[in-house]
Amino acid sequence: MGVQLVMSDSRNKGLYGKYHVERNDGKPLNDGCIVLEWGDANARKGIEAFARAVREDGYGSLADDLGKKLATYTR
Repeated sequence: MGVQLVMSDSRNKGLYGKYHVERNDGKPLNDGCIVLEWGDANARKGIEAFARAVREDGYGSLADDLGKKLATYTR
């Protein structure tokens, strides 16, 4: 009897709990959070949009840091 590996197609999963995340300051995450992995090209599109939004809200240093990290990945 062999072991059958079944690859999950996450495109059909929708939103689901994949990670356990806690804040460093101990405050609760009331609605949870979304984790975007740098190595995921689709996630980087979201990070780019977030960087633009935080820059508009005055968080230039955060936007700059995100942009620098994004620049380390090839398109």
